[in-house]
Amino acid sequence: AIAAQRAQSAEVREYAADTIATHQRMAGELDRVLRARSVAVPFSPSPAGNAAVSRLSGLSGWDVDRYYLDQVIADHQAASALYGAESSQAVDVTLRSTAGGDNVDIRNRLSRATTLRTQID
Repeated sequence: AIAAQRAQSAEVREYAADTIATHQRMAGELDRVLRARSVAVPFSPSPAGNAAVSRLSGLSGWDVDRYYLDQVIADHQAASALYGAESSQAVDVTLRSTAGGDNVDIRNRLSRATTLRTQID
């Protein structure tokens, strides 16, 4: 939400807002699949995620855009590896399918973030 409000680039603000909406959609889909299987996964932000948000909130100007995109790129690279593995290895076919579709979205978002990052420098 910080980048959606404070990024200098209108494209980065739009990307950040769309990323929030995409992640909410993906989390909802995964939650529905897990609830249908009576699996509860508690959510708690990671210490690294909390540190990144804290650092981002202390930045201003173009540093917000740069730091946000650097974080998004690293996070989406890691997420793509995880979702890619699940899309081919999960025992449950619905989880495999959900992970595969979500990984396409993740890779597309990664590509867009990479493009935006190169435009800033």
